[in-house]
Amino acid sequence: MRVLLCLCLSLWASAASATVVERFDLPRLVETADLIMIGAVLSSKAAWREGRIVTTVQVRNDAAVKGAADATIAVEVLGGQIDGLGQAVKGMATFSPGERVALFLQKAPSGAWRTVGLSQGKLRLNAGVAGLTLVRAFDGLSLVEQRDGAWAKVEPALPAEVDLTDFLVRLNQALIAQPH
Repeated sequence: MRVLLCLCLSLWASAASATVVERFDLPRLVETADLIMIGAVLSSKAAWREGRIVTTVQVRNDAAVKGAADATIAVEVLGGQIDGLGQAVKGMATFSPGERVALFLQKAPSGAWRTVGLSQGKLRLNAGVAGLTLVRAFDGLSLVEQRDGAWAKVEPALPAEVDLTDFLVRLNQALIAQPH
């Protein structure tokens, strides 16, 4: 009985440390997104909304790959900090001013832009020695997919870091293959 209790508690603790969400591969990100863009994070501002902290991130739209948007768009994410009080949602995309990003966004019923699949819809553009790469950060996100009628934990579809040129080729292939 004691072993069963410990096992249940450890499973509960590991599940509580991550947000479980269905995995999106690149074709599904492309299909689901209303807007795919590359841009730069300009600013963010947190506010209370219905008892939760919601952060609105202003992003300069440098290049829309799919869909159309204004020169600057507002992306909403759950969590943030106000007056030293913070709320965090594990697996939610996070943004830093000055950061260059590739975003897969969906228009919410409220009209706000939100990342597809939580942090799966955000890739950070990184300038390194080997050139430009896109880096994903899925901290706090546990990905699952359905296999044989059951949900199974899986690895991310995108590598942790991908060459920008290779990514754009794969993105273009996914856009072409998308049903119109």
